[in-house]
Amino acid sequence: MSTIRELTERIDALIRRGEGVSHVEVLEVLRQMAETIQERPGNGSIRELVEQLHMEREAFREYRQTLEDRFRTQDQRFVSILRETNARFEAVLQELGAVRKEMDARFEAVMDRFQAQDQRFEAVL
Repeated sequence: MSTIRELTERIDALIRRGEGVSHVEVLEVLRQMAETIQERPGNGSIRELVEQLHMEREAFREYRQTLEDRFRTQDQRFVSILRETNARFEAVLQELGAVRKEMDARFEAVMDRFQAQDQRFEAVL
């Protein structure tokens, strides 16, 4: 089996030789072309090749759709995780705000007691 390139080079050589080419040489090149085409893997009619191309295109579309579905699912999971994390963070912030208010109230109570004691001490002096 010759390659297409080899056959093309052989045809070009015959063309360069011009009129000195015999019919036998031309027929030999044609025979090699026929053998090459016959022996090539996947040789078939154009219709079979087109059908195979359509099947491969459909398989690619299905694969792409599967990937898009996976990405969409992962994206939804990610959004769900972000929302849940955000809700937890908001809850922690609210708890911290409540703790701060309680600490501020305790501090104010301690300061009020300290001022009352300070006033008593001033009164004693």
